[in-house]
Amino acid sequence: MGGVLDKRGIKAAREAMGWALSARPRLVVLELDGVTRLEGTGVVLLAAMRRHARRAGARMSLVDSGGRRSVSAGGLASTLPIYGSLTAALGR
Repeated sequence: MGGVLDKRGIKAAREAMGWALSARPRLVVLELDGVTRLEGTGVVLLAAMRRHARRAGARMSLVDSGGRRSVSAGGLASTLPIYGSLTAALGR
């Protein structure tokens, strides 16, 4: 994901999640390194994506190597695992 995560990115993010879940993964990892700003709508979108993943039988984690305060301040840290690297998110 990249740029500003706001209401304009909802359609593309939903399509990407649908595509990812079509492979029936056990884990979906979203890298937020390219996200320059996370708005309230983006936080709601990520929470909805997590619910969608759960319904499909997958877990969802976030990678935020930049340690953006907007991710933890948005309440995501209490509902989603957030890792500092892809390696950590994959448990390697």
